[in-house]
Amino acid sequence: WLSVGDSGVLKGASIYVDDKHIGKTPISKYKLASGEHRVMVVKEMYHTLNSTITISEGENFNYTPTLSADFATVTFDAGAECDIYVNDVLKGKSPWTGELATGAYIVEARKEGHRSKSIDVTISANPKEQKTFTLPSPEPILGFLDVRSTPNIATVKVDGIAGEIGTMADQVIAQLT
Repeated sequence: WLSVGDSGVLKGASIYVDDKHIGKTPISKYKLASGEHRVMVVKEMYHTLNSTITISEGENFNYTPTLSADFATVTFDAGAECDIYVNDVLKGKSPWTGELATGAYIVEARKEGHRSKSIDVTISANPKEQKTFTLPSPEPILGFLDVRSTPNIATVKVDGIAGEIGTMADQVIAQLT
């Protein structure tokens, strides 16, 4: 019989015996033939563990594998009021802190009415060390409004604010930014 507990990082780990998925931890008294068996333990954010165990007839084998972390705790900061996306998945508001598995990522700061800014990062496993990355803040998208009228003394309204052509130029630019 094989038993695998679910304490600590083993909680929810997938267990495979001889390439067959037998379930998620905890595994209690899974019947196996006597002899050697290949065991694989898989859990997101941890290195896959492969090992060989020996089951003796009539005994319960309590397997307690140790998984090694494959993630780092990171913070992405692009200033206030913007959203942080990692590989096009919204993670939260800047600054965002969380765990990412080892690998390459595109991290993007987005804000409505602004041009997004992104950086490429490569994360290496070190769960004890927190890494901080600074992203450029999204840039406002600015535009210009050219208003012409006949006659040229017309009153123009922008967002409900009235003014005369020529005298409104500075107000219009301020409104658009």
